[in-house]
Amino acid sequence: MPSRFLAPSIILSCLLALAFPKASGAEEMGRFSTRSWLVESGLPDNYVNQVVQDKHGYLWVGTAAGLARFDSVNFKEFRDPQTSAEFGYNIRDMAVDPDGALFTIPASGGVAVWKEGSMSVHPVTSALEGLTALDLFVEPDGAVWVGAEPATLIRWEKGRVSRFGQSDGINRRVNRISFATDGRGRTWVASGEFLGWYHDGKLVPLNQPMSEVGTALIIAPSRAGGLWIASAERLLRLDNDHATVVYDGPKWLAKRAGIQCLFEDSCGQLWIGTRRDGLYLYAGGEFRKISLASRMIQSVVEDTEGNIWVGTAGDGLCRLRLQTFTILDVQAGLIEDTSTSVCADPTGAIWCANRNGGLARYKGGAVQHFGATPSGWLFASRVAPDSEGNIWMGSNAGVYRITSEPTGKLELVQPSMRGVHILHGSRDGKMWVASTLGLGFFSDGKYTAVDSPPDGLQYRIDALGENSQGAIWLATSEYRDARHQVRLLEYADGKLVERVAPGQWSLGPIHILYFDHNDSLWIGSAGGLVLKQGSKITRFSKANGLPDDFVTQIQEDGAGYFWMAGRQSLFRAKSDDLYAVAEGKSARVGAAIFGKDDGLQEAAAPGGGQPRSWKGPDGRLWFTLHKGVVGIDPATVVVPRASPPLYIEEVVLDQQSFPVPEPRLTIPAGVQQIKVRFSVLDFSHPEHVVLRYKLEGFEQGWNETDPDRTARYAHIPPGDYRLVVQAANQSGVWADKEASLLIHVAAAWWQTRWFFGAITLGAAALIAWAARIWAVRKLKVRLLRLEKEHALERERARIARNLHDELGGSLTQIGLLAERLKRHRNLEEIEKTLGLLIRRTQGLATDLESIVWTVSPQNNSWDRLASFIGRYARLFFNGTGIECRVEGAETVPALPLTIEAQHEALAICKEALNNALKHSKASAVTIRLAVSGDVFELIIQDNGSGFDPSLKEYSERNGLSNMSARSAELKGRLVIESSPGKGTSILLQVPLAGAGRASPP
Repeated sequence: MPSRFLAPSIILSCLLALAFPKASGAEEMGRFSTRSWLVESGLPDNYVNQVVQDKHGYLWVGTAAGLARFDSVNFKEFRDPQTSAEFGYNIRDMAVDPDGALFTIPASGGVAVWKEGSMSVHPVTSALEGLTALDLFVEPDGAVWVGAEPATLIRWEKGRVSRFGQSDGINRRVNRISFATDGRGRTWVASGEFLGWYHDGKLVPLNQPMSEVGTALIIAPSRAGGLWIASAERLLRLDNDHATVVYDGPKWLAKRAGIQCLFEDSCGQLWIGTRRDGLYLYAGGEFRKISLASRMIQSVVEDTEGNIWVGTAGDGLCRLRLQTFTILDVQAGLIEDTSTSVCADPTGAIWCANRNGGLARYKGGAVQHFGATPSGWLFASRVAPDSEGNIWMGSNAGVYRITSEPTGKLELVQPSMRGVHILHGSRDGKMWVASTLGLGFFSDGKYTAVDSPPDGLQYRIDALGENSQGAIWLATSEYRDARHQVRLLEYADGKLVERVAPGQWSLGPIHILYFDHNDSLWIGSAGGLVLKQGSKITRFSKANGLPDDFVTQIQEDGAGYFWMAGRQSLFRAKSDDLYAVAEGKSARVGAAIFGKDDGLQEAAAPGGGQPRSWKGPDGRLWFTLHKGVVGIDPATVVVPRASPPLYIEEVVLDQQSFPVPEPRLTIPAGVQQIKVRFSVLDFSHPEHVVLRYKLEGFEQGWNETDPDRTARYAHIPPGDYRLVVQAANQSGVWADKEASLLIHVAAAWWQTRWFFGAITLGAAALIAWAARIWAVRKLKVRLLRLEKEHALERERARIARNLHDELGGSLTQIGLLAERLKRHRNLEEIEKTLGLLIRRTQGLATDLESIVWTVSPQNNSWDRLASFIGRYARLFFNGTGIECRVEGAETVPALPLTIEAQHEALAICKEALNNALKHSKASAVTIRLAVSGDVFELIIQDNGSGFDPSLKEYSERNGLSNMSARSAELKGRLVIESSPGKGTSILLQVPLAGAGRASPP
């Protein structure tokens, strides 16, 4: 593998392997966590023939149903275009050449080469006519070997073909042909009983018997430079062309297991896959069988992160990772899977309160139980050591004590003390106990009860902590007015002193009080993680990067990390990162999550009571989970790669998939939806990788992808953009490296600037022309009706005045803007003038609607006037920043209204609204309409700056005087109330009798 992909996890695996050179049991050799991918996960078929990793870091999987590329989350199938259902899609074997090309043997025959997503037929295919290709190998210099039936071996190098058969030692196929390159660069071939190397066009046999007659050999390269050789009877090592037996014990292999493959990993451990008896491992001079669901192993390979991948016949693709955690459960020897408390004594032994399994002691891989009674085991709720190394246990039968030696016996100390949920051995030799009897401590064989808090209220002790000075802190909870409240107390001079009173914070139940190396107090609660430094309180939650808002257990290792457990996960965070957030230097914490990928089938941790977790004298950390007690050696935990390989994988335009182009992606005009899929090659913790992306030039902030790792956009405007994607690893650390893609969205002809300018100009001219034609036509109709009513001259004068006042100026401005537009040559000036022209045209349309409305006889009623005032006011203030509210329009009755009264009332309303917009600086205007008795009332009120109506400069203004004159025409009453800073209110009252009797037509 390329050295740039080497990961710390490989080094860790090697160190662990070397740590147990003479191991004989599962505990010493280490346990492996397994995970499988099946058809339901996207795998083409559960029958996996071969697995390889290319130079980019992708895993390629050859199955009975075809070829797939795996990016740790998604499988992408690649189908040979020359293969049809007639032959099937089986991939018999695969190999990768030094340039990164993938060689495959498909069911259709020959050798196919995949490179950069495209397939070609390798020239060696022509030499395989009439043969069935089965085995494939590519030398470091690019020479290709193909093993075929019947008993034929083909070598191709730069167009030259060499053929080997039975006369060269290639036996009948007892098993597959295997290949290996030794440290001297020689290619070795094993076929049946034959073992030899290639030299100058010939196969040179090794003149040393390897196995019994009829027994097949399988070989694999050794990182020391030689070969591994395996047969049904024994395991051999070839160094300097001399084979030595390294293992031939009675448990070598089950009878007729049938060796299928050999593989030496980066730590020198040898993996042996069999056809009938599963997977075996030879490490440190010892041999063991690995527990897997499948008994038929097709291939074994190691990725660049140190994971072992196993292809099985029927059970899919399986990943094995060395389990660095120690799990104490039924499988390890406990009576129950669940323990409620854990601690370590000075000798390093681990003690578990195993509930109905009594008290359990674990050391050296062995478990010893205490608490047997004639009716069964004692129920153990809590366990903790005192300063002398004795172990105390809380149970359903009281409090017990036992010396830490394995020969010790349980001694009943206090039978009446039940419901023990906290045990704590303090530095001064006391054993603190919280139980149904309350809080107290044992000292010199005597129990002392501790008084309740100063106010004497009932409470429960939730957690207890001790700082480096020996001060005891307590967290209590109580209910006041049906609300849960928390307080912090300190035990000082024989009394409990309140440090944080109820109501000062809302955390929910507190699960742990933990003092770190700085003597800062950390609080794990149902409301998140809290840091108390003096009077300063800092709360951490998911918003700060923690994976869980529910923290039940806290421990600090010696490497600068806090380890925490919650109801969702077990995780760790850097101490420096947490303090940086508390000091305001950072907003987020990088947290590494541990779960199923690390061998933890259940990573959720219960809360309530202590001790739930412990730091042993050897530095190991122990946590109680819902299933088992987990031990962690922080020194063996691998720091995840900061920059896993990240690629932009695929582009989908309106459901059609395209490969990622170079140097940029051009999106044709008319594409509605754009999807871009990403790949992050993190095979150790794929679910914990987080991706974020943004389209520069279109958006400012980052978006996080869905689990399918896809960015989605719709209706992107024409232009040039840059799509950027970043990945964060298991610890939440964002990589410095990023993947990017330049995107050009082409514009349709109707999206060009010139087309937009032309269509806008044409639309403006058309609107002006249509407005003029429409206005003239409507006015003509109205004039005819007025003549019939013997009021033609008066109506003409009014309409002319309206046209002049409201339309004439706008039409003149539109004409001037059009003339100016003809003189412009600069596109920017054209666009600016077009904007003015559009706004003038919109204003013209609004004025025109008002004029047309007033000349329509069907609108000559008070209810129509009220409705129109409401619509007009909302439209008038639209986009101005002033909120407009209209009330009571629906309550105005449908009584007749004269044209003159309609005109004057509407004019007063328009003048008032115009004044509010121009002068009031208001944020809200309220319009109330009502009929009280025989009087129509219109109130317009704003919350603006107001003015003094008595001042001459206001009383003599044309606007106010016009409004008063129009009110007098209506025989109405106009009241203006205003004062500086208190807004303005205008009241118009019009008698219905004088203004409401329109003359009949």
